[in-house]
Amino acid sequence: MKNTNFKRFTSLALAGALIFTLNLGSLEVNAAEALKAPTATTDIGLPEGVQYITINNEAEFAEIFQDNNGDDTLYIRPADYGENSGILQYSTTLDELQNAAVSIYVDDAGTTAVTSSDVNVSKSDNVYTFTADLLNKTQTVNIGGTDYEFAAGIPSYDEKLSDIATVGEAKAKVHENVSAGRFPGNAYYAQSGTSATYLNYYIKTTENLTEESVKSAKVVLNGTDLGTYDFSTGTGKITTDERNYTVLVTIAGKFIVNETNFWIDFRELEAYEKENGALEAGFDWKTINEQKIEIENAMKAYQQEHRVFTDATCMDVLQDFFKYAIDDNTLFTHGTTTYEDNCLYVEKINGLAPRTISGCMDGWMYTDDPYKANTLPKNWYTAPIGASDYSMSPTTNIAWFFTTNYGDHPW
Repeated sequence: MKNTNFKRFTSLALAGALIFTLNLGSLEVNAAEALKAPTATTDIGLPEGVQYITINNEAEFAEIFQDNNGDDTLYIRPADYGENSGILQYSTTLDELQNAAVSIYVDDAGTTAVTSSDVNVSKSDNVYTFTADLLNKTQTVNIGGTDYEFAAGIPSYDEKLSDIATVGEAKAKVHENVSAGRFPGNAYYAQSGTSATYLNYYIKTTENLTEESVKSAKVVLNGTDLGTYDFSTGTGKITTDERNYTVLVTIAGKFIVNETNFWIDFRELEAYEKENGALEAGFDWKTINEQKIEIENAMKAYQQEHRVFTDATCMDVLQDFFKYAIDDNTLFTHGTTTYEDNCLYVEKINGLAPRTISGCMDGWMYTDDPYKANTLPKNWYTAPIGASDYSMSPTTNIAWFFTTNYGDHPW
């Protein structure tokens, strides 16, 4: 009898321990899932005993940053002098990011040691150097007894390559596209399955396909037949030995939303923030960045829907995005949006509205020429016609943006 009771007690104890262990595991998973996208970062300066840190270029300085989303890691990133924190200003290629040359200048190498198990650190006098792969990776380096994660990104770009492609009977261009996140290295990216520096290759038609031909379109790249596909949705994926391609086609008489032809751009607003631009009373950058992050994430999800429009206006597409974000998925939580029938003017998106920026020359605008060469968003041309009257064509490119000064944008 004693032995039976002991076995029962032991079984219950083991079961309790197992449940407790599983609960701890669940807590850890839930904690990991709870990590939100960062919306701001704090520049802490330099580690004690360090004069300065450079990445790839003597003018490219790096400092310590800590993000505001509960990730307590101390990151060493390019100093926040550009439009986005952590983005290299003098290095613009993926190769430079994958082979970043880091130099750490210390006051006294005898008292401030630099070590790492991730990279090979060399020392010459008071300078420590190493080469690091920072393409969606962090490298742990100990400086003076404290661990730091080195991270960086490169500026976003879209470059037409020299490849020759056709999709069905339509000619096509091949693009290498990089989209840069504001907080490279942050654990949020790994947990959400996304990347701070997102690389994609696009095959984009420059001529229209018909509704019939798009259903069975052969893709030829540099003379190689990649197969025949149905692109009725306006897009498709192709994998080769070297790259993964997203194919984007235009169909006569239709506008199909994708990540390259319809988006909301915040680069002008971000540049204003980095210049310590003033706000009207009652507004703060923390809330603005939270609004912005929700809008960006909602737009990314909407773009993957590849909605097809016939005889639509620019406002029709924007209002459809609002329906997706508000009615279908509840993605906006920071304020009201100008979401209404027969809309002529958009005042608010997720609470972000005019009279936020000091001087009250701010608000929502759109351009139909976002790819104009050598033109920054703050100088974008704006279409001289209301969005409710602007007809979308198969080759239209639209970027909505929040301007900080209407006067900077020519008509």
